[in-house]
Amino acid sequence: MTPLTRPSSHLLHSPKLDFHTTVVDYGSEKPNTPEPLGQRDGDRAWIVRWKDEIVADLRSANWSRITLGYLLGAWILGLFFLCTTIPVYLYWWGVSYSLSFEIETSDVGCLPNDVFNARDRRYNIFDPSGFFQITHGFGSLTFTGAKLADLSWDIIVGRGGQSMLAYFSWKAFSAHFKNQMNKEPVSYNLYWTMFIQDQPSFQAVWQTIRDTCRRQTRRSKAALVFVILNMIFILAFPTLVSAMTGYRPNNKAFVLDHNKNLISFDKFVLAKYIIHDGHRMGHQHDHIVPCTVRFGSCVEEEAHQTWKYVKEFGFFGLNNETGDLLNITTTFGETELDPPALNISAFYLSKDEFGYDWTDPRTNTKPFSNESNAAMYQTGTPSTTYTYDYIQEHGSCVQQQTYKWGFSFLQVFVMSILLLIWTCGTFVMWLGAHKALVQHVDRDVPSGFKAAYMLATSLNLQLAGIHKSTALLTTKQLSQIVERDLAGRGIMTEEVTTLESANYSMWRACRVWMKHHPWWSVWLTVLTAYLTWWPLLFYSVWLAIMYGHFSVVALHLGSVIALAVGSTRKTQALFIFLGAAVGVLIWTTVLYYSIR
Repeated sequence: MTPLTRPSSHLLHSPKLDFHTTVVDYGSEKPNTPEPLGQRDGDRAWIVRWKDEIVADLRSANWSRITLGYLLGAWILGLFFLCTTIPVYLYWWGVSYSLSFEIETSDVGCLPNDVFNARDRRYNIFDPSGFFQITHGFGSLTFTGAKLADLSWDIIVGRGGQSMLAYFSWKAFSAHFKNQMNKEPVSYNLYWTMFIQDQPSFQAVWQTIRDTCRRQTRRSKAALVFVILNMIFILAFPTLVSAMTGYRPNNKAFVLDHNKNLISFDKFVLAKYIIHDGHRMGHQHDHIVPCTVRFGSCVEEEAHQTWKYVKEFGFFGLNNETGDLLNITTTFGETELDPPALNISAFYLSKDEFGYDWTDPRTNTKPFSNESNAAMYQTGTPSTTYTYDYIQEHGSCVQQQTYKWGFSFLQVFVMSILLLIWTCGTFVMWLGAHKALVQHVDRDVPSGFKAAYMLATSLNLQLAGIHKSTALLTTKQLSQIVERDLAGRGIMTEEVTTLESANYSMWRACRVWMKHHPWWSVWLTVLTAYLTWWPLLFYSVWLAIMYGHFSVVALHLGSVIALAVGSTRKTQALFIFLGAAVGVLIWTTVLYYSIR
């Protein structure tokens, strides 16, 4: 029997060897040409390689670090938003109404300072007198519910926030002073505070101040000044958090009418125009056109149609030049009216409204520019009007049996600035120390037993030649000896680096990165700027652009993941595309439900 032999390797790998048989088309004279495998396999190979690259990038990515980094960035952007965007937006929006930093309150007639104001519901949130006022309150709570909400805030945010601030601050402090120990001695008191105590206290602040006064270099003094201010901020944090919140009774505005009855102020409506021949429109003879003001304009369609009518045909149905009646056919909304024009007047028109400077050709006066003519009427009795002067004089804020819990905007604003400074300063200190420690052989930051062991070892070595029986000394005696005999000394480690220099500059690293990645720098800067300043577009552009903010969040997240994970341009483009797709989906969904 002939033994089976393996085909030659050159035959197996020969490009001419094709195990696909030639298929003959019997309907034609020529056989079909075999389909080339190179192009088809090349397309599949490109997709497989791209898939492998994406999977490899996803598996090799440090997702915990990416998540923490994005959360840190979102936290800083949120604080920056509170510190800059809201004040600029309020100022920009207030200027259009000749106001400054004013908002419209939700309590009709009652301002956050418990003052009744019938003319304007806006309140200056940057007024220093309202520093301890609850300018943004929520809910209709019982006294027990309001007290419980305030107590929960103090415990969770006040004490919990203080613990988080202390934890992250001491992570940065210990890394910074571990790096300093490689260059110069760290005093025993400072070492005890940073590596063993691990929490702020008034004694730690005092010891750090004393150590700052003994420092020689400006850099070390600047770092210690920041540490001192940081510790003071951490100690005061629960008090500041508790002071910026509170609860207060809900107020409701009432007005004493002509019959000496208290009427709720929300039952009164601003009287804007009066149609003296309203019977032609199916109303009573003197029909009052109401106006509910929202952001500077009336929300009622009737008020808008009346404004258009008087702008086109004038007031009182008069010809502005001759003072004669307009005997022409006019249109009010979709209703066509026979001559003459409607006899329409107004109570009071602001400077921004048409008709404020209108001059009556019969008397040569401006009847609608006198603010004392502004009036309101009670719902259900439109024939009886009340001037603003009467309502202001007879109106008051009455406390209700329920409470609201909320914030003081001024204190939230100040706290946001302090938290932004703390976040940036602590992060810069930690990052600089971390990058410098990476270049050292001994990069471990001592804590717990190791910190205590290093302290005991250093004290034994330095006290060996001074006192032989240090174990028999009392706590007070040992403290006096350390303060007197070891003044100017401290704990220092040997500086052994793995690189030529252990100095790290975050600003230099950022400049180098931006130089090598100019397009990424521009792209992320544009997205970040849009995320931060989007409220400035709220009333100046179409509504869809405002809703585009939600889609930019997804696009920004996709860009950050692409930069952190993608090792090739194809992978980065895929993540940016996915972020854009999710953003468009969010945009269309929000826009659909908003205009539905």
